[in-house]
Amino acid sequence: MTLHELTAGLCSFIKSINYTEILEKVWIRSSKPYPISLSLRKLQGLLKDDLSMDRDCFNLIIRKIMLDDIQTSQKTKQLIAKHYLDMKFWMTTDFGRHPDFRKKLDVEQLANSVRSWPGIKYNVSTCKSIHIPVQCIDEFILFTLDQDTREQCTFWTLLLLIQCTDTTHSQNM
Repeated sequence: MTLHELTAGLCSFIKSINYTEILEKVWIRSSKPYPISLSLRKLQGLLKDDLSMDRDCFNLIIRKIMLDDIQTSQKTKQLIAKHYLDMKFWMTTDFGRHPDFRKKLDVEQLANSVRSWPGIKYNVSTCKSIHIPVQCIDEFILFTLDQDTREQCTFWTLLLLIQCTDTTHSQNM
């Protein structure tokens, strides 16, 4: 059995579970830079095409991509070239609301959401790109700011998650 077949089987099994007590249990925990817990129900939402992605799932994916980039940079002894913000930044700025209805900006919380990732020494200002997620209704958009060219690129969540859901889509076809 190939890795692809095993992954497809696991995804099918996770999607098939329908017992309320099990659906509410936490299956994944991550503690840094702040705690995220994903229940089986949230994982099912990530695998089902007809449901929007949970914000914690998105943040965990951003965290995983960031840590993979950091490990690659450390193995090749290069500087960390990309800095990723997660939805904490978006929620702190309250940017998605009309200015008349935004809460007062917590500057300390904003600074914490922009700092380098804990336990990893690098200067955000030396990164070549900064990736900023934005939530628009049920979609996530990833803005990439290139500090060298001062250009902005926009990627929809679909591009970010192709690798995560490839097995599910190929199985349903």
